[in-house]
Amino acid sequence: MTQNRENARDLFASRLLALRTASKLAAIELAAMAGLRNGTVGNIERTAANVELRTVVALSRALEVEPVTFFTQRRVPLMFELTDEQAFEWFRQNVKNVRLATNVSQVTLATAAVLHRDYVWRLEKDGTNVTLDAAERLAIALGVPIKRLFEFPPPPSNRSGLPLPRSRRK
Repeated sequence: MTQNRENARDLFASRLLALRTASKLAAIELAAMAGLRNGTVGNIERTAANVELRTVVALSRALEVEPVTFFTQRRVPLMFELTDEQAFEWFRQNVKNVRLATNVSQVTLATAAVLHRDYVWRLEKDGTNVTLDAAERLAIALGVPIKRLFEFPPPPSNRSGLPLPRSRRK
């Protein structure tokens, strides 16, 4: 399990560094743009930080990429401003959909992911702020790549209360 966690942190760190470098930003500039403390980006790039979903979303907004970009080799442009609440909801829904599709109970998932069963229940119910390490454990237990849990769909319509896509703003 340790090796896999290091791989997820390594993947996230290397993609963050590549995206930051391509954007010609210093770590301190990106931290300011994302509303993070000085040193946070450097800690993430050195794999010293267990990144929270809220931080993934803040960095994706600052770099103008979808969160899934951090877990793939392609740059996916940001289609609309993603709020923390939307990210929590979609992550929660992705976990639940995959769990149900694989016919796995919350208790079985929690046991396989070495997480407390209440954590999985809370995640699916409230969309709690999950960490990268926990997300990876969930992905491994569900038998899917971690990027699957970070694939956030575009809003179905404007009536949903979600923001307009970036291309339709005035």
